[in-house]
Amino acid sequence: MIWIAKHRGNNGVRFRLSRIAAGAVGMAGVILLAQCNRETSAGAEASPATDQADERRSGPVEATPAALKPGAGRDQTAQQSAGARVTDANFDLSVQPVGTYQVKQKGSVNIVLMAKGVYKVNEEYPYKFKLEPSPGLEYQQDIVKKDAVKLEKKRATMTVSLTPKAAGKQRLSGKFYFSICTDEKCLIDKRDLALDIEVK
Repeated sequence: MIWIAKHRGNNGVRFRLSRIAAGAVGMAGVILLAQCNRETSAGAEASPATDQADERRSGPVEATPAALKPGAGRDQTAQQSAGARVTDANFDLSVQPVGTYQVKQKGSVNIVLMAKGVYKVNEEYPYKFKLEPSPGLEYQQDIVKKDAVKLEKKRATMTVSLTPKAAGKQRLSGKFYFSICTDEKCLIDKRDLALDIEVK
């Protein structure tokens, strides 16, 4: 850029911009204007509405009940799939109705363990049945223990007392703890059982 200066007395210095300088200044103005336009366009694209939409898209995903309760998943699934009979290579286990059931009259069910093959029931094991709460059934005990078990060599029978509170189909469920043995070893196990009984 070329600057040409001429003095005019004591009135100061008067500057003239050469053609080259004027052209350079004009070009700088055009570049500056273009840059401002780009910034304005970028600002328009990043509007609050767009920011909110992006935030909604990239925000945290709401956890499902299954994700909130990962530890309970296995127990709940086991209870839902529990049935009245379990068949294994070394034993059969079942919960069986006893007679008929009427509202507010005492009744019972039997849990029967049958050892197979070289196995026999473990007479020393503290058998128990841990009952799940039921809105239509009342239990004499929440945990039925070994004193309710009749032991034989290959068979153990536990009697679970109950009183129906409402008519219709009522579900008894719980977890049975047991053991079977050979002459060399013992197996300790626990299984979920469930039985639907019809109350009149």
